[in-house]
Order: sequence, then structure tokens, then C-alpha cells
Amino acid sequence: MQNRFALMVEKLFKEEGIYSNEPLDIGGETIYGISSTAYPREFLKCLNLYNRNYLNLAKEYAIKFYKKEFWNPLYEKIIDSSLCYRLFDFGVNAGINTAVKLLQKAIINYKTIAVDGHFGEITLAAINVISKESGKGEAESFLYNSYIKEIEKYYRSLKTFNTFGKGWINRLRRIFNL
Repeated sequence: MQNRFALMVEKLFKEEGIYSNEPLDIGGETIYGISSTAYPREFLKCLNLYNRNYLNLAKEYAIKFYKKEFWNPLYEKIIDSSLCYRLFDFGVNAGINTAVKLLQKAIINYKTIAVDGHFGEITLAAINVISKESGKGEAESFLYNSYIKEIEKYYRSLKTFNTFGKGWINRLRRIFNL
């Protein structure tokens, strides 16, 4: 079986698409979701491979990029695969620090934890304790849903919500299961 990252990055690519150039997107052009604004060097390298018809190399480059920039090896230890995917996906969309802080805010509804934007052993342990206490599959019913609510509040606070909000919310409501 593939590792969790491999499965999740494939789902991420389905969400992000291959190439986008939405004029109102502050991220600018993207290739496999790699933003030309945030990561200009990586964007150009991936786009160049893609434009030269090295499609497999472009995708492999994007996979390595996401593993390096957005994947924390501790994510492999999160019991709830849907929560893990949402953390990864939202981290790509809004930044890792924001994604982790909002998850920590959701956790404090159940366990005391610092909201510092750092995903380490303490955050991982809190997630897994909540998941175990809730029983198999039920973590989605409260920790996962609390996280979704935090993310939705975040999206609704953005000035670009009227333009992109429907897409963000639709993406947010899609559940990932291993």
C-alpha cells in the first residue's frame, strides 16, 4: 500500500488541477497548485518541465515540492485520515502556520493545548487522544467538524470570499478517507 502522503498528494492534485491562471487569485498562476507568487522559482521549474512535455517529471517535481514544503512526517501518525488530509490540504491553501493554528483552536474545545502554529508531538498526541476517546470514525463527528468550522470562519473573514468562497467551501466539504 502507498504511504499516506502519496495518496493525499494525488487527491490534492485533483483539487488543484494542473494549470491555473485566475486573474483575481493573489497566488497568481499555478502549476499543480504551486503558486507563482509564493514560490516563483519552483513554479517556473515545474512549468518549464510541463511546457517541454516532460509531464511525469513535472508531476514528480511537484510531489517532491509538496513533501518538502507542506508535509510534516508526523502527519503519518494522525489516526483520522480525513483530519490529516484536511490539515495538509488547508496548509497548501492558507499556509501551514494558519492550518495548524486553526486545528489547535479546534483541539482546545476538547483538550488544553497551545495555539502556536507548530505541529509537533504535543499537537499530534492531543489529536490522537481525542480520536481514541471518541471511538473509531467518530473523530470526524467532533474534532474534524470543529476544524472544518474554524476553517470556514477563516475563509469567510477573507476579502476574496465573495469571489472564491463557494469553491473553498465546496472543497472543504469533500471528505478524504484512506
